[in-house]
Amino acid sequence: MKAEYPIISFPAKGTVTYPYRRHPLVKPGTHEQQFARELSAKLPAGVECILNACIITTDKQPPYYPDLALIVADRPEVRIDVEIDEPYQKSTREPIHYVSCGDLFRDNLLNRHGWTVVRLAAQQIVQEPSICADFLVELVSAMMADIDTASQHVFTSVPFPVARWSRNDALKMAYWQKVAGEDKQWITDRYALDADELKCKQQVKPFDKTADMLEKMTTFRDAGRYAQDADIDFEPDEHIYIYKGIKRMLPVSALIAYFFDEFQSLSQAENQWRYKGIPIEESLDKWAHSGRLASEVGTFVHLQTENYFQRGFFETECKLQFGSETEVVSVEQEKLHFLHFIRDYQIEPYRQEWPVYDKDLNIAGTIDLICQNDDGEFTIYDWKRSSKVVNAQGQPIVEGFRGKMSHNGISLPDTSFYHYCIQQNMYRYMLEKHYGIRIKAMNLVVLSPDYPTYYVAQVPKMDQLIQQIVAICQQHDLGHTLL
Repeated sequence: MKAEYPIISFPAKGTVTYPYRRHPLVKPGTHEQQFARELSAKLPAGVECILNACIITTDKQPPYYPDLALIVADRPEVRIDVEIDEPYQKSTREPIHYVSCGDLFRDNLLNRHGWTVVRLAAQQIVQEPSICADFLVELVSAMMADIDTASQHVFTSVPFPVARWSRNDALKMAYWQKVAGEDKQWITDRYALDADELKCKQQVKPFDKTADMLEKMTTFRDAGRYAQDADIDFEPDEHIYIYKGIKRMLPVSALIAYFFDEFQSLSQAENQWRYKGIPIEESLDKWAHSGRLASEVGTFVHLQTENYFQRGFFETECKLQFGSETEVVSVEQEKLHFLHFIRDYQIEPYRQEWPVYDKDLNIAGTIDLICQNDDGEFTIYDWKRSSKVVNAQGQPIVEGFRGKMSHNGISLPDTSFYHYCIQQNMYRYMLEKHYGIRIKAMNLVVLSPDYPTYYVAQVPKMDQLIQQIVAICQQHDLGHTLL
């Protein structure tokens, strides 16, 4: 996806054109209503701007609701979804449409259903509504003239560019702008597909499997043993699991997050300002930097453990780009911890970075390392670089900050250790139920640079808790509703 607005993505030539419906209960937002009036006055004859279109691609999830849909009466192959992107929800200040939020997958999926997707920033239609309308009129006219060459059209009317924003950028804008108006009201109901939709669905081309996943599946030990391997893929930029090339699955980490309170960075930054005088942006930038650093360095360490077993090397310099500055983080200490661990435990991998899933619950996750024991059973290991899993003596941290607990139907202290215990137990559940694998033990291997040695925290089997989570997941269909 481009780094700035406006953004256009087109279907491939010959793609099926998927139908739409009009939903009488959809209430457009303030920006959509105002801009639709501006646009409708300029559209060519036979082109309609619809504010309540919905695209039902499955009966398992709510439909897609374009902010605006441009439909040509006698040209059913010309279907344009116009998205007016705002950085946050006005009612909740929750960041939306930020880089890596999932918009790219959504747009690519609609492209495969024959829809062209255009993204404009709300700032563009507010400040230059006439130019934005002219831009869309040019697009629909080019598609009506020759849909196969429309992607090559050179626009004469283009709104000023707006850079895409990060999640942290969106939080800052939510604090400073405080824009008035109403959000678009979505309908979360799900609907059965009609005959036309079912017919078109059979013609939708699935995504090609990523090259990384193709290579991984062919180099795994016992490659081809598990039929499930052929049907799962992973898109790392947006952290999306894809089943059979078309269906999005919920990450196990997102399912676990449902049972715990999310850190509210904007509210906490406001408290830091109110009680300590620390500027809002300073707190947000600090947390965004530390969060990204922890995530990317952790991912780098995971990659190096995989490289070591496969190729015999472990790089120790992780380079991160923050704007124009490059930050280098050494993971030499983590490497030493890792080497000592595999020496002491005589680790021989069965598989590394193995994506597994439960199609009934519509959830998926990736196992860091699994080893086969002499008795035929298996042991799972999960690499953790954080110092929040165990204390300096290697004891699991089992008390939540200020007694914080889980909610939404389970009772467990809100700590990183228990989050990861649930994750490992969910993997065990999926492997034993669907893959025919017996899990003897689960372990968190802490490779924290803050500690003088590695620690191994044994994960308890939580059969009763997992039964509760599975039941809640089934009752509320969380694998679909949380997407």
